[in-house]
Amino acid sequence: MNLSKTEKRALLGYLRNPDANPGYLADALDMSYWTLIKTRKKLTESGILRFIWAPDLKRIGAGIVFSGFGAIKKEESAPEVSSDLLFFTAMEDRKGFGIGISRDYSCLYRGLMEFSERYGYLGAESFGITMLPSDMADIWRLADFYPLISHDLHMEVPQVEKEDVGGKTGLKDNEKDVFACIVEHPEWTGEMIARELGTSRQRVLRLRERFQREGLIRRRALVDLRALGYEVLLFVTWTMRPHIYRRMYENLSKYPLSPIILGISTPMQGMAVAAFKSFRESREITEHLSEWAKPEENLIGEPQMLFLSIQDSVFTRYFDFSRPLRKIFNITK
Repeated sequence: MNLSKTEKRALLGYLRNPDANPGYLADALDMSYWTLIKTRKKLTESGILRFIWAPDLKRIGAGIVFSGFGAIKKEESAPEVSSDLLFFTAMEDRKGFGIGISRDYSCLYRGLMEFSERYGYLGAESFGITMLPSDMADIWRLADFYPLISHDLHMEVPQVEKEDVGGKTGLKDNEKDVFACIVEHPEWTGEMIARELGTSRQRVLRLRERFQREGLIRRRALVDLRALGYEVLLFVTWTMRPHIYRRMYENLSKYPLSPIILGISTPMQGMAVAAFKSFRESREITEHLSEWAKPEENLIGEPQMLFLSIQDSVFTRYFDFSRPLRKIFNITK
């Protein structure tokens, strides 16, 4: 889909500043307030742009972040493959991957057994499950599309909102219903959430403001990768030698990380998802990264990679945290 220059600037503006006051954002983008509002309406109604609330995975009680990939062996259509633990899945011709969160290893084990009973076993030439303890993980990119789109559009826009957060008091048990509803229905007003939960609008607004101020949730703007012409999705996991971890982070700026829309790692393991406009581009960048990887020096074995065609893939979960969040909170509708 071809975007005008105004649409590109507005799209990038919201990707970088999803919570910005429209008046301030319009000034920063050098466009009128009504032009920005009209352009946002066009982008959202066309499905190119949408907004979510991304939770702080560590502080909501997710003890484990995990991923799995392979091929479904049971005779079942790929679009139906799902799990309450997963917040991101992509399937293509019965092969695919998923990334999710779990409260602890027991809950994860039960979830994997339920998945196996429903879909049969997973198998492929390469198959694996990676589990990262969230209290040790650095979540360095989560549903952040700005680096990707900015790089591909050859355009930068200013940041007009602060990333720092205030005091952290944590999430109480009697606040989890509001938190889960906010994440599940990012487009709902405070009044709509209050009506759904049978509580007051003032309580919802007060809690949402605190959750956001303390960094328990962060607004994120997502894009429709298909509509913008992206063709390849790359899922990769790796195991590294612990002593090079800090060195890697100190030198992140040297590597082509803009395609990555999700990146999580510990001193020993990591996982990432990246999007590309073509297979050629994806191969060129992965080859460049492999020069740094040097399995004999930095990594333990070769990284596991799975390439999927975005145009042929089915995204059953696409940064949708509502079901795994309810699973962790033990909330049933």
